Amino acid sequence: MKRASLWLKLGVVSAIVASNVGSAQAAGLFESIRGREAAQADPNGAQAKRRIWRIREFSTVQLLAREAGAPENQHPVKLNVDALRLALGQFKSVDMRGKQQALFDAEELVEISEPIAQAFANAEPGDDVLLVSSARREGFLAPPTAVTARLFIEGGNLNFIAHDTGFDFVHIVRSTSMSPNFIYGTRGKASDVKLASASASNRRADWLTVSLTQATTAPVQPPPPPMVLVAPPPAAATTFATPPAAPPVVAAPVPAPAAPIVQPADAKADEIERRLNALKQLRDKGLITDDEYKQKRKEILQSL
Repeated sequence: MKRASLWLKLGVVSAIVASNVGSAQAAGLFESIRGREAAQADPNGAQAKRRIWRIREFSTVQLLAREAGAPENQHPVKLNVDALRLALGQFKSVDMRGKQQALFDAEELVEISEPIAQAFANAEPGDDVLLVSSARREGFLAPPTAVTARLFIEGGNLNFIAHDTGFDFVHIVRSTSMSPNFIYGTRGKASDVKLASASASNRRADWLTVSLTQATTAPVQPPPPPMVLVAPPPAAATTFATPPAAPPVVAAPVPAPAAPIVQPADAKADEIERRLNALKQLRDKGLITDDEYKQKRKEILQSL
């Protein structure tokens, strides 16, 4: 009788445990479904948590923890994509003979500017933005080479530290069938490359800083207000106190304005075609939305 009672108690306990486990599993499944539904219902929320942007093979932008010992960055920050592309377009690599060459080509600038801007919008103060960008900069028949760099916002500046400006990684892939080990610029040690730019200052030979202007829209994170790279605004009228009357001065004859420099129609059409093709590639790869694609396409076509 006692043995039967013991078996009865064990059966009751087992049933309770099984019931609890089943409930937990059901709850876990339910939460997983709800999580997927929430992600599908809020794609912008999923985009906000993104930390890597694969532009194409051997071209990526990603967020990684900032270097040990480095001060906190001024992230997140909302960058103007067009102004960012303009600033990066003036970056030059300088060889041992002092010859300068554009660090990025025109199509490459269109590809990387949007992902870099998105990365800075998602970045935290403890993140650095790491860039690998590969392109056939020496011509269609030349092998692609890679630019590797570390970017961050500090001291009101966009900081760009390069490690490689023409890394020949193709032979590594062909000879070993392994992915190349890309190395990024670092705050603590200068690389062998030399950079120059008309719109930036050299903090070090491999380190450029671009000054940012104050945001005119609400920052992503209010304290402290992040700096925003913006396109040069039109000159605004400024009111000054009326100065004391001065003796009249006879104005010198005003020379006729110089004829504006107009880009040849064929060259301009080719440039617009390249921009449209690059914009379409960004949309096809999911780097920009259809609405953004339509808006940018409209802006490009309006320049005809």
